[in-house]
Parts: sequence; structure tokens; C-alpha cells
Amino acid sequence: MQALVTGANGFIGKILCEYLHEQGHQVHAITRDVISDINGCTNWDDYLSNIDVVFHLANIVHADNGQIPDSRYWEINVRGTENLAKYAVKNGVKSLVYFSSVFAEMNNVYGRSKKLAENILLSPEFLRKMHVCVLRPSLVYGPKVKGNLNKMIRAIAKGWFPPIPDNGNVKPMVSVYDVALAAIKVACANKSHGKIYTLVDDGQYSSRDIYDQMRAALGLSKRTWYIPLIVLRMLAWAFKVNSINKLLESSALNSKSIKQDLGWQAKYNLVDVLPDMVAEYKK
Repeated sequence: MQALVTGANGFIGKILCEYLHEQGHQVHAITRDVISDINGCTNWDDYLSNIDVVFHLANIVHADNGQIPDSRYWEINVRGTENLAKYAVKNGVKSLVYFSSVFAEMNNVYGRSKKLAENILLSPEFLRKMHVCVLRPSLVYGPKVKGNLNKMIRAIAKGWFPPIPDNGNVKPMVSVYDVALAAIKVACANKSHGKIYTLVDDGQYSSRDIYDQMRAALGLSKRTWYIPLIVLRMLAWAFKVNSINKLLESSALNSKSIKQDLGWQAKYNLVDVLPDMVAEYKK
């Protein structure tokens, strides 16, 4: 098939493009060098001619620092996505796979923008005219990962990250490889039309598990002690480190729907992929 991938040079986009190439599909990569800003006014006619499937990854991501104006989330994540879908219909695209987020259920500007984009794509206006499927990956791990997982590996390697307690929480995660494979699978599967699929692997990770596995992958000895939870929360509050509180949160997510509909099964877990993540960090 002829596949167009927005955000093709991103963390997930690169792996998706590699898998599409390996499976014999023709990939049309959209990066910032091709289109500098995907918004509600972007003209897609030159890029969507003869395209079968659009994989839409290019969005403004979640940020805690408040440096991204709310208007950017609405213009890029909502209007940019709606505009791309309209051009896709106009140009006869058969299928659109939208990469949303489990944060689409959260009441913040990022979550609301992703949820609204989902609602627009799953409206009758588009569902009657092309195949649409929404993917909600949980916390994605893999080589060249950014965000809190990358910061955690770096902090542990440098001896800055304190041993955290096992508070019994559950952190749903999924590998970048399984996300890419799921995207290709849903693109042409009839049962996925109009569906929202959450992507989670079969591992049961607590925050302490993640910490221990990262230390092992880095070749460091296992810690048998930990910083009490109350102390960690006080440190997070004092130093305004929101990522600590996020790490200790728990969430109950599963991939039951995509497993039942399409037989999708995650092939990887964190232990499998951490050596590659550490090798990439050491570069």
C-alpha cells in the first residue's frame, strides 16, 4: 500500500516507517523539513494523491512546563487533525490511523485536545467516507525514548535517582515496536473501523520494578533499601518535580478490545527492550 506517515522522524514514526518498508509498502514520510507546521490551514493536496493509508502521529505532545500555549494544542492537535482528515477524504484516502494517547481521558489541555480530535475523526462525517481507527498507546518504551523514561535511565546511571519503594502501583507500558505493528494491523482490518484501541503489553510493572530493571540493564547492583514514600513526595513538592508523583501513580488499562477484535498480542516486554535503551543512552 501507499502509506503517508506524519511525524515520520519521531520516536514512534521512525519504527513505523521501518516496519512498513520491511513489509513492502511504499512510505511517504512527512517531517518538519517537508511541512514545517501541520495546522488547520495546511494544504495536503500535493502529498495525498494516490495515498491508501495515513498514519497521523504529528501532534503537540504533553508538557508540564506550561511553555506551550493552549492555543497550539487546539490548532495542531485538533484543527490540524481535522484538516488532514478532510483532505484525506477529498483525495480518496481509504484509511486513517490516528495516534492518540491514554491521556485523552485526562482533564488537561493536552488530554482535551486529543479527545476532541478523536471525536472529530470518529464522527459520521468521516466514518462514512473512510476507514478510521484510533490508537491509545500507554507509556511507550524503546531505544531513543524521550521524556521521563529517558530522564530516569540517565538519573539512575549517574547515581542521582534514589531507590523508590514498592507501593504496589501498576504502570501500563508498551514497546514502540508493538505500537508500530498494531498501527499496521488496524489500518486495513474491517473490525477496527470506528474503534479506539488501548495498547498495553502483558507485563505487570510497578515503579520499583521499572527502577530495578533499569539498574540491572545498566549493570548496577540491586538496591535492597528505599526512600520512604512520604519523603519522596515531600522532595517532589519541594523541588517541583512532578515526574516523581507521575511515576508513583497507578493505572488499570488493558488491550482486551484489540486482542479480541484482531488477535493483536504484544511481542515485547520491558526486560527485552531495556538493553537496547541502555545501549542507545550510552552512545
